[in-house]
Amino acid sequence: MNERRRAKRLVITAVAEVADLENDLVLEGYVANISATGIGVFMKQPMKLNGRVEIKMSFYTMTGIKDVEQIKGKVKRVEQISNVYNIGIQFDGLGPVKDRELIAYLNAAHKTL
Repeated sequence: MNERRRAKRLVITAVAEVADLENDLVLEGYVANISATGIGVFMKQPMKLNGRVEIKMSFYTMTGIKDVEQIKGKVKRVEQISNVYNIGIQFDGLGPVKDRELIAYLNAAHKTL
């Protein structure tokens, strides 16, 4: 299978709240993986393909500090696996100031691979 991703994915332990911006609905899930361009989240409910969302993700930085990032994006994949859904979300983009902790985490994790 050809890999079409623009950025390498990393496994991360994090919890996410995904807000459906079109329906004023917030769902919880667990982050499966993340990259500089998007995120995979396991959820109990499906989301609308191509729907606009805002992800609020809580994780621990490489220095052990809890960080919360809020990133907007678009649902690009909805795949049912048994009784859960793997939701693929493409970020609108990471900001160098607003998302600096997440960018630092991704950069540091890539160096340890």
